Amino acid sequence: MKGTKKKYVLDCSAIIYMALLQGKMSNVFRLSLTLKETVDPTALQEAVNNLTPRFPTVLAGIQDGAFQYFVVPVSEPPLVKEEEKPLIYMPRKEIKKCGTRILYKDNMVAVEFFHAITDGRGATYFLKALIAEYVRLKYGVETTEKDEIITPKTAVSDAETEDSFMSYAGKTKQAYFSSSSYRFKSKKRGDSISFITGTFDTDIIIKTAHKYGTTVTTFLSAVMLEAIMDIQIRTKKPRQKSKPVHLMIPIDLRRQFPSVTLRNFALQAYLTLDPDDVEMPFENLMSSVEGQLRRQFAFEPLSAIITQTAHLQKGVQYLPLFIKSTTVRIVLNFVEENTSALFFSNLGLFTLPDSIKEYVTGADFALTPRNSSPYNCGVVSYGDKLRINLTKCGEGVGLERLFFEKLHKFGCIPELEVDGEAVSMPEFLGWR
Repeated sequence: MKGTKKKYVLDCSAIIYMALLQGKMSNVFRLSLTLKETVDPTALQEAVNNLTPRFPTVLAGIQDGAFQYFVVPVSEPPLVKEEEKPLIYMPRKEIKKCGTRILYKDNMVAVEFFHAITDGRGATYFLKALIAEYVRLKYGVETTEKDEIITPKTAVSDAETEDSFMSYAGKTKQAYFSSSSYRFKSKKRGDSISFITGTFDTDIIIKTAHKYGTTVTTFLSAVMLEAIMDIQIRTKKPRQKSKPVHLMIPIDLRRQFPSVTLRNFALQAYLTLDPDDVEMPFENLMSSVEGQLRRQFAFEPLSAIITQTAHLQKGVQYLPLFIKSTTVRIVLNFVEENTSALFFSNLGLFTLPDSIKEYVTGADFALTPRNSSPYNCGVVSYGDKLRINLTKCGEGVGLERLFFEKLHKFGCIPELEVDGEAVSMPEFLGWR
């Protein structure tokens, strides 16, 4: 089935991911579902075939122009593939054809996205549509309009394909965060990615957060900040001055602005723990984190950064692409890669209509580590389970053990897996 031939100028924020595409590093993230039964690849391929014209900016490649990158819908549906390894490097040659992979293995369906294609929220729209179409074909289960699932029958809207940064740009601008952060000093990075996964009872995580009068994101990010600061204190040289620890938290702008775009529409909040505050009680740390999130998630500062992003795009739109990309790369290597120790992304609760959810038992969300850090962290909840995926390149510095140990001490007891293999907490922590 042929897709539309229309192409779209890459959205304002996505040029970041093109600029950082170098060496063996590509900003790819992954959203996957575990099904009750073994995946039928024929039905999955048919579902992709049916949905391809419906998602022209998701099932698409990214191609160069003279002055811009363009999102170009695929001319043929991408082929589903049996997974060999998760989150493997996505080279430019592949991204040019299609920046989205549809994978399966046993009873798991995964979609991996080069981040210039979409963000976490756009990914959920696509995966919900994919699993709904798969279930329809495989089991004859239909969804309705009230289920809010995109189907092959509905027309593509301009609102879904717009660059919402340009649509919601105003007049007030605000500079980007640029303070330097402590960064991990991993001995060996390597190309392979390890997955360290903790599965928690969602209610226990929620009750623990509520015990301190805060949200799950605030609680988990405060634990992560504390763990990273502990790593810094343990590993720094004598008389070496400690640096602030910054954690990047993505902000889905659709919560504040009435956008339904399936393209990137997110910004980053920066949470900070200063060395002078390492002795503060954990309750005070959470209050600090909550206040930082509240201020940065407010409408006015978000609107100002959206405007700044749009103005920067307009300011460089007539620069030749190779000059633009080189300039952005230089700036980002100094700013984006140096201003945080970790990207901590909580996708929240992944929901499905009642008619579909009986076929799905779990969900996972994971990100490739950045060039400047051996770690990244993705969180998602489905049903009564919350899954935290810490991805790691190379040896790391022990963050995975410290983070899950801290959660254990709060009474949040995880079931642990390392690269899909179950491991006991004593074994994981090396207790004797």
